[in-house]
Amino acid sequence: MSLAERMAVFGHSPIPTWVAALDPLRFMWANAAALELWRATSLESFLARDLSDTSPSTRVQYLEWADSIRSGTVQHIESEWTIYPHGVPRRLLGYISLLEGEAGETMFLHHALPPKDEAKVETLRGAEALRHIRTAVVLLDADGERLSLNPAAVRAFGRERALHEWFDDPAVVPAILGVLESDEAHLALVESTRDGKRRVYALEAHRTCDPATGQPTVLLHLRDETQRLGAERDARDKSRLIVELEVALATVEAQRGRILELSAPILPTSDRTLTVPLIGTLDGERMRSITERCSTPSPPGRSATWSSTSPGSSSPTRPASSPWPRWFGPCAWSGRGRS
Repeated sequence: MSLAERMAVFGHSPIPTWVAALDPLRFMWANAAALELWRATSLESFLARDLSDTSPSTRVQYLEWADSIRSGTVQHIESEWTIYPHGVPRRLLGYISLLEGEAGETMFLHHALPPKDEAKVETLRGAEALRHIRTAVVLLDADGERLSLNPAAVRAFGRERALHEWFDDPAVVPAILGVLESDEAHLALVESTRDGKRRVYALEAHRTCDPATGQPTVLLHLRDETQRLGAERDARDKSRLIVELEVALATVEAQRGRILELSAPILPTSDRTLTVPLIGTLDGERMRSITERCSTPSPPGRSATWSSTSPGSSSPTRPASSPWPRWFGPCAWSGRGRS
């Protein structure tokens, strides 16, 4: 039997009735009252509507409803919600049950009635904001039982897991419930592991009253800080690495200078002679180092003789470069050896 044949009994009902399916979310059937509610000119135009921009919270809500019905927790869902046909808000009381499609897909049968009591505009907007906010918001009774969860809490922790299973540290739940005995809010960073994935949450819990019963309750907020804390940790690691690299470079530069000095030491062999034994080639860098170390003028009345020797050489030579007086001031030079 086709879906239209199965729904024929609702065809002339004054109660708006329609069928929707998930994966992807789309309309499957509607009676005349539903077409009027949704401001559709025909069934074909209604079924052709693009629902791809529906919020993730709505999809989570549908999946949660389906799980509750399948588990036998409820036979149908009764919920007040707002639809937006062509951008016009319509508040309604919806009754939702499950249908199985011809191909075994899950479908939702909707019946819509006017809400029992007209809610204030502020209440409607507050409920809608709570449904879409990304912070997990949970209302707990004095025993830690969850009275309500917004879709963000369902996505983060699931509806079936008990509160003590949410957190890696078993001391978190007693600390949360402890606010019932205090006027102070409880603030903490807590860790939660689900399906092998560890998350870090900024937790805020404070005492309030259940608007339905007047009993003391705990309002719990959990904001996911995993990404922010990870970025801060990466920034600290990079800063520490930069400091370590700067220290290492300074050490290498100091060692390089020391090695350069040791490879061309300046030895005073007499009052008038400085000897520079060379290991390797007298290149520009070594020459600059020697120049800097010998640039201090000799004491008055004394002069210095420069001697450059290389192992196995005896022929004198002078460095082929700028005139020595410009390098070494008043020092007098004589070459001995070969560089």
